[in-house]
Amino acid sequence: MTPDIPEHAWPEHAWPAHARPEHAWRRGPGALDARLLDVPMLETVRAMAGRTPDALAIAEPGRSVTYAQLWRAIGERVAGLASVSEPGGTVGVIEPYGLEYCLCVLACMAAGRICVPLDPAAPAQRLAELARAVRMQAGFGPADALPAGCRPVPAGAHPAPTIRVDVRGPAFIVATSGSSGQPKLVVQNQRTWAFHARGFVDLFGLTARDRHVFAGAPNSFSAVIHVVTPLLVGGAVLACDLRTHGLSRLLELMTQHGATVLRIAPTLARTVMRPAARAAFASLHGVRLVGEAVSAADVAALRPLLPAGAMVASCYGATETIPFEYVVPADFPADSATMPCGHLRPGGTFAILDDDGCPCPDGVAGELVIRSRYNAMGEWRDGGFVRGRMLPDPADPEATMYRTGDVALVQPDGLLTVLGRIDRQVKVNSNRVDLVEVEAEIRALADITDAAVLAREVAERVEIVAFVVGGAAAAEIRRSLADRLPGYMLPARIVHVGRIPLLPGGKTDWRSLMRSLDE
Repeated sequence: MTPDIPEHAWPEHAWPAHARPEHAWRRGPGALDARLLDVPMLETVRAMAGRTPDALAIAEPGRSVTYAQLWRAIGERVAGLASVSEPGGTVGVIEPYGLEYCLCVLACMAAGRICVPLDPAAPAQRLAELARAVRMQAGFGPADALPAGCRPVPAGAHPAPTIRVDVRGPAFIVATSGSSGQPKLVVQNQRTWAFHARGFVDLFGLTARDRHVFAGAPNSFSAVIHVVTPLLVGGAVLACDLRTHGLSRLLELMTQHGATVLRIAPTLARTVMRPAARAAFASLHGVRLVGEAVSAADVAALRPLLPAGAMVASCYGATETIPFEYVVPADFPADSATMPCGHLRPGGTFAILDDDGCPCPDGVAGELVIRSRYNAMGEWRDGGFVRGRMLPDPADPEATMYRTGDVALVQPDGLLTVLGRIDRQVKVNSNRVDLVEVEAEIRALADITDAAVLAREVAERVEIVAFVVGGAAAAEIRRSLADRLPGYMLPARIVHVGRIPLLPGGKTDWRSLMRSLDE
């Protein structure tokens, strides 16, 4: 059953009145056809299955399905879901990113179940904690990977799924690192899901000829979005999990099917950008770099491997809100110190506000706030949905305002540039990590009396460093953390110290800790 939605008490720091006038908010260029977002996306996929049944829909190394086969496979999994879960219930998908992952996500969408994509490589304890937090009824994945109490979805038989979906109700939950020391469970609906998918279609002008590649983690917000993105226009998904198949198989899949659009994080792109990738990139007309900061050097290294005229776009965004996008000009200077985040996608407005909630003039940094009807619904807490950090928009009851926690400014040409974080969230290999959560896990280990965690950039990579007081040897601490945290959240270095240095006001002296690494 769909959980009750409790009343939410908005934070005491209600939005300052002087932050509300329309002149404080900026709109991105372009227009949005919101009518498309009220049509269940599976209705569009079903129409494609009837119109082009033999067209390629999804391919992974060694296996593929046409649209007709895709529709039958979705129906089989919907029938299986009906036997182990209820409409509105939470269903885990613990599969590597591939054909089966895509089918399971689409089946949840068709059946009106709340999809919870999880990383099969995550520690069993973390999977179990997340399953309990969302009250997971059932799960797709190997039986030995499913947390206790999570019923496996059996094989079913059904000619085609019946789509009865509330596009405004909870559709999936993504676990991100949270500042409370526990994962934050972000809730999205199908309408927002469609907003992001159709925005990608519009950005790259996708058609039925396109073969789309998503290179990233299966438990991410982007992974769920890009399962359906090319299917909305009759194109195909090329799905390859790098940990399962390796980079060479991904490049082979791209070459075999003539990949046309690639979504990839800059850190991963740096490992792919080699002469051997030229054949795989030969058909690309668009690359979207997303998930972490994009540098001019990243784009300059990528362009020689792409066909002439291929579009490179950088994207700034967060799981909770709508993105900024920047189509990088061909003559963008390779030695530029910063890469703009671009313009806000149509469908929202933004403001740069100072500490008092007043609008900042161009060129002056402040906190980036985004208001939209397509922000995340909120968060999942204690078995139900709450608004969380989504503040009400007094000018539009259907919209919310999201304080990103990012420090940004608007350049004279109207482009946004993000300078850093107000809080302690960082991106590691395109995964959002809240350093407070890492600290909480370290402090929970035996004999550790204090800990502090920071992040620094080393050779264009973000490295997490943990300072600990007491406890076992660094190698043993790391092994213990590996049972509780995914790999990208593990400290690259663990440094034992006699005490955590403090400032006169009692706060951690981060500069002192950073200096100690260079001594």
